[in-house]
Amino acid sequence: MTDKFSVDVYRSPSFIGRPIQLMAGCDLLDEHQGAPLNVALRASIEGQNNFQKNFTENLEAIFSRSLTSHAQLYFVPTASFNDRRLVQGGLRSDEIPGLPGINAFSLATGLAVDIPRR
Repeated sequence: MTDKFSVDVYRSPSFIGRPIQLMAGCDLLDEHQGAPLNVALRASIEGQNNFQKNFTENLEAIFSRSLTSHAQLYFVPTASFNDRRLVQGGLRSDEIPGLPGINAFSLATGLAVDIPRR
């Protein structure tokens, strides 16, 4: 949308429960603009079978810092509310079980390395 605000729509095929996800994100800090690190916030909602059942709401922050011009370190805490269970009923929409959700919190770390070609 802009250099600070983004939106995303994601749809998966029916063999993994037909999830659809809507996400909005906002970049708060950027190293290219003099900040000590990059910070972005994202909020999303996903549901199965065209948002008819099993909703999950997610809030996540993305912190990243350049180590060199070719490497970046990431830290991503995520809170998920009413997280859908990894249970499949079948390939058809009416076979997706309607189960109660669970709340979950996860911490992810990552390292991105750009290996230049010579």
